[in-house]
Amino acid sequence: MRRRRTAQICPGCGEQKVLAFYDEQRRPACTACTGNTSSFACRDCGREDNVFGACCATCTLRHRLTALLSDDTGQVHPQLRPVYNTLLTGPRPQTTLYWLTRRSSRPDILRLMARGEMAISHAAFDDLPCNRNVNYIRDLLAATGVLPPYQPLVARIPSWLGDLLTAQLEIPKPPTSLPEVVLSDEQRWDHVETLLHDDTIHLYARIGGLFMLLFAQPVSRICRMRAHQITTHTDAVTVTFDTEPIELPDPLDQLIRDHLTRPGWASYVSRPDQWLFPGGVPGKHLTTESMRSRLVARGIHPSHARKAAMFQLAAAMPVPVLADLLGLAPQTAVRWAALSARDWGQYTAIRHDGVAAVR
Repeated sequence: MRRRRTAQICPGCGEQKVLAFYDEQRRPACTACTGNTSSFACRDCGREDNVFGACCATCTLRHRLTALLSDDTGQVHPQLRPVYNTLLTGPRPQTTLYWLTRRSSRPDILRLMARGEMAISHAAFDDLPCNRNVNYIRDLLAATGVLPPYQPLVARIPSWLGDLLTAQLEIPKPPTSLPEVVLSDEQRWDHVETLLHDDTIHLYARIGGLFMLLFAQPVSRICRMRAHQITTHTDAVTVTFDTEPIELPDPLDQLIRDHLTRPGWASYVSRPDQWLFPGGVPGKHLTTESMRSRLVARGIHPSHARKAAMFQLAAAMPVPVLADLLGLAPQTAVRWAALSARDWGQYTAIRHDGVAAVR
């Protein structure tokens, strides 16, 4: 009797195979253990746990990448070999196969380069549209070492200027008043409780939101955090926003440990990353909008939340300490201290007198 086409551990041989039949003990088992001929094995490698048509997903991806990146000799172009290796060893070949089938993803750029119809250089992108899919290919080539490192924002200035200069420019006026705090401290702690305990929210958004609500960090700065800013110890986890490490409270420390053991954003490229929050673009961090939208969907507005946190922190500690811990410019810390109605102007003198008294 046939069963469903799903790869599982066979009770007979202990291998990951499609349990399509029942054995003599009425257990779901593979074709080999039930005396049947397998019609599920990959015709290239024989595996049954990654079915994708006639071949498994990995072998199918190998064939399609070879066809895409081969030069006129039928071999993968030597310069594009790093792209081939990186895409082939990604965490989920089915995802990369889907990406290759989408015309909007612009895999045709790689095909043109492999066949010598387009130069493998940054200059080749000057004549292409400056959009997300084209930029992804360029970032992929740079991240795999095919192209030298470059500054994306600088390289895209000409295209950006072309679009900008076709509308009327308006120069915004800088703010002249103190920032307005509209979120109460009670509401702020309600948000903290939500992010600490609601498992339905993406983990990276929970951590980013807590960094904002507890330590007044802007979302843009959180997304650019490096992995080395987190230090894990046997009994503690610390974060360094500027110069001084801060020990994280429980359960935030456990959320950080969980985050560090999980893979990053679902990119088509699997590479070690230097970012605490890696993004979907090769070698780039998570975008600000990705985190901001997750928080706003739960009623947490970053601007309001950060101002509320800054207000409370400025009232609780001196300006120099606030600046050192949170990485603030001194004038910014002073403005928030004034808003919180605390005068820490004599902090240095008070601290000096206290030290002298102890001596």
